[in-house]
Amino acid sequence: MKSVFTIFFMLIVGLGFSQECDLNEALNKLSTTTSDAERAELELDLGKCYRENGKRDSAIFYLEKARIICYEIEDSKLLQDVLFYLGTVYYETENGLAAIDCFSEALKIEPGFTAD
Repeated sequence: MKSVFTIFFMLIVGLGFSQECDLNEALNKLSTTTSDAERAELELDLGKCYRENGKRDSAIFYLEKARIICYEIEDSKLLQDVLFYLGTVYYETENGLAAIDCFSEALKIEPGFTAD
C-alpha cells in the first residue's frame, strides 16, 4: 500500500512541474552530440519540452528513446528521472497502467524516489 501511495504522490507532484524550453536548440544539440549520456539528457529535455507544449505523443517518443539509452549506459539516476516524466505523460494520456509501470520501475531502482 505504501508503494501505491508513493506512486500517486510522485504523480501529483509531477503534474505541477513546468519548464521553459527551446525545442530548436535541443534538437540542434541532439543532431550534433556524440555522447550517449548527453543524448539521453537531451532526449529527456525534449520529452519535457514536448509535454510542456501539450505534444504528449512526441514527449513519449523522446522519453522512450531516453529510457533505452539509460539502460544501455547503465545510468540509474537519469533513468529514474526519465521514468518519472514518462509515467507522468502516460498518466496525462490516460494510460494509467503504463504510468504505474514507469513509477514502479523508478521505485525499484531507489525506494522512496522523488523527482528533482
